[in-house]
Amino acid sequence: MTVRDDIDKYIAFFRSKTAEIGRLEVLPIYKKILYLVEIDTLSRAAFPSENGHKKRVMKFLDVCSSWSERDKVSATQLKFSLEKDGKHSGPLFDLINNRIASWNDGSLIKPSQDLTFEEVKDRATPDVLKFVEENRYVKLFYKYRNALIHEFREPREFGMDLGTDSPAPYYLGMVVDHQSTEESSWKLVFPVKFLAKLCEGSLDGLEKYLLENNQNPYDSYEIEPLWSRS
Repeated sequence: MTVRDDIDKYIAFFRSKTAEIGRLEVLPIYKKILYLVEIDTLSRAAFPSENGHKKRVMKFLDVCSSWSERDKVSATQLKFSLEKDGKHSGPLFDLINNRIASWNDGSLIKPSQDLTFEEVKDRATPDVLKFVEENRYVKLFYKYRNALIHEFREPREFGMDLGTDSPAPYYLGMVVDHQSTEESSWKLVFPVKFLAKLCEGSLDGLEKYLLENNQNPYDSYEIEPLWSRS
């Protein structure tokens, strides 16, 4: 078989698995974990020599996925980060508060209504740039992934998936109990439909990447009886 034959075989296999996951009649968390495991696997096919799991997945999403909102910055999560660091004022804090205040209660907030990396960066001082970077959607996605795969739970700062057909992340307005008082809060949600779309788009991008580099995806895995990978 040629490299092209192996690429076709590999991509076809994971397209079928993506479709199978979508047909499962299980709770959303089970589907999400399976989609996240698939993304991990695909990232190894693309970048087997990339040191560090996080770096490999981040690079894969940047190069192979068609996720256009991955560099959006979460207004709510950035605000939490700044407050935790004792920063409660300034141009960046004003931008965040104004953006959150513009969201209408009772509706789903789409990524288009959230902060862009460019507008946040323009107002960020050097000492808070690390918080801007860590609250990009793609970084929050990896944190979300870790909680589901390693702890079998969705982090508290993320909202519950209502089973919507949204193909993109969204915010859900929720009332939370905070120190015996009720207050409203916006929770970021990565819905099942979004993860399915992310896998499908990443397969398209991976196929293109492998073909352009004449790279056999099966060479990225240890297919032998000895379990030598740590």
